[in-house]
Amino acid sequence: MYGLFHYTGTHGDTKPLKSAMDQLYPKINLSVFVMADAGGNILYRAGKGKDLPEGRLREMPAFQQALKGEQVITASQGPGAGGIWAIVPVYSFGKAKPSGMIFLGSRIDNTFARRIAQETGSQVFIATAERVIAGSYEGALHNAYDSSLAKSSLAARNRFFRWTGPITGRTRTFP
Repeated sequence: MYGLFHYTGTHGDTKPLKSAMDQLYPKINLSVFVMADAGGNILYRAGKGKDLPEGRLREMPAFQQALKGEQVITASQGPGAGGIWAIVPVYSFGKAKPSGMIFLGSRIDNTFARRIAQETGSQVFIATAERVIAGSYEGALHNAYDSSLAKSSLAARNRFFRWTGPITGRTRTFP
């Protein structure tokens, strides 16, 4: 909070903010850790948030909601890629409106899918009806993906699980 207060008061000095954030980042287990001012200008970024597009934060509906003082958790396009984000408004001393936002999150990518697969003992695809967003398969990811199942699942608002037997190689689909 002091770093953001200092940034606002000095019209741009981010050294105290960066110092505090550099101390916090190694203690969290997230791939994205970003601080932005209320205008959407990035003041600090760590991890995979380094490729965050400047000036596009204000276009995010979740950013606009956080500007109103609400903490937002969303699964959407965000810092650098699609992911699961928490956007937390940060207030400077004596301010009624947020002076900045902290973005905390994990990208939805192959690494994320592999972590889920490892924890569940399964293979994981995270997909839309059109394409695979992430998957835990090392090899032929798209060969194992059946877009008709994703389309059926989305249309019926139902989950499908597909299992291929290790010995017979036969595939069964479970609603």
